[in-house]
Amino acid sequence: MKSVSTALCGLALLLLAGCSSRQSKMASCCSPSNGGADTAIAAPDLAAPPAANELFATEFLPPAARLSLPLDHRVTTQDGKVTTLRELADRPIAISFAYSQCTNPNKCPRVVNAMGLLRDDLEKAGLLGRVRLAVITYDPDNDTPAVLRGFARVNGYRLDRDALFLRPEPDPQHQLFRDLEVRASFNEVGVALHGIQLLLLDKQGRIARSYHTLLWDNQQALADLRRLAEE
Repeated sequence: MKSVSTALCGLALLLLAGCSSRQSKMASCCSPSNGGADTAIAAPDLAAPPAANELFATEFLPPAARLSLPLDHRVTTQDGKVTTLRELADRPIAISFAYSQCTNPNKCPRVVNAMGLLRDDLEKAGLLGRVRLAVITYDPDNDTPAVLRGFARVNGYRLDRDALFLRPEPDPQHQLFRDLEVRASFNEVGVALHGIQLLLLDKQGRIARSYHTLLWDNQQALADLRRLAEE
């Protein structure tokens, strides 16, 4: 039993480990030279409320139980358009977080790739346009729109008005991340530690469910987004 407990503790530490933005860079996806370039899933059964592993996701909340999030933060899209999160939450939206200088291949690159696959699933299901995807960078000081486009491209996330990569305004207080309860910490040189999260908001900008710690299941997220789109 002791060996099992030790293994579980080690797994927990691995899952919660962050990545430093100022250590070695990932040559395949984090180099500024990459950033400058532009470049069927079955419909889920909605008869029962969507289920999720309770250890790694919050309960899917009914509309009356949802709380609004502070969404007046200004962000810049991958195309250089300045808007606010509230303007983007005019329909259900799934929000995750990543940054180009992340040194952990099992975190930011996988998150961005998972969002690209989710985009494909939404398109096949006829939901793209009824819901929106967004990845927000942890590192607005370095992740310009051009860098975000390059990082998305090499990780298979096709960007457009329905699938966005957003740069928040640089803020030493990181208020956007505080308001969204993002699991990240920062130090004087940038990102210190961060987890994996996917926030699902309804078209009123209220949080319906949050996936955390482990990479979410896209089939489950698709079911959640379908449910939100049909409300």
